[in-house]
Amino acid sequence: MATDRKIDVDTSLCDGISRDDMLRVLGIDPSVIRWPDPVRAPDPDDGLQAPSAEGLSDSEWALIAPYLPSEPAQATAMRNRDFVDAVLVAVARGSWTDRRIPGNTSDAVRRRFGRWAHLEVWRALAAAISQLPLSTERKSAFHVVLRRADMLRR
Repeated sequence: MATDRKIDVDTSLCDGISRDDMLRVLGIDPSVIRWPDPVRAPDPDDGLQAPSAEGLSDSEWALIAPYLPSEPAQATAMRNRDFVDAVLVAVARGSWTDRRIPGNTSDAVRRRFGRWAHLEVWRALAAAISQLPLSTERKSAFHVVLRRADMLRR
């Protein structure tokens, strides 16, 4: 029996197992699930693919750091540099999860990205970056980040 009903699922419970396999084990048809996806997987036709998933070099960081908000006051908060690296990697890979960055919790990165999007931090940074001596590839990556942030603000 087909149904048009869509079910929202918390994907944080799915680490280490494919979504479809998890659903099949539960006896659920994967086609009826609408997965939340704050950062869509890159689609070559949408013009939103970031060129690389590399973190910032020391010289790149020195150029953009003055344009970012002050470091979070919480002792356990991710440093701005680690956070920006995690965002660049997330946008390039189409996933908030990056186990290569110590202390990275995907939910914290996703939430902070959203806060910065609503505060227009990404917009201000993209405007500044257009004037900085960064590679075309790096500028492109930040403009993709801005476009993703703008999607949250709509």
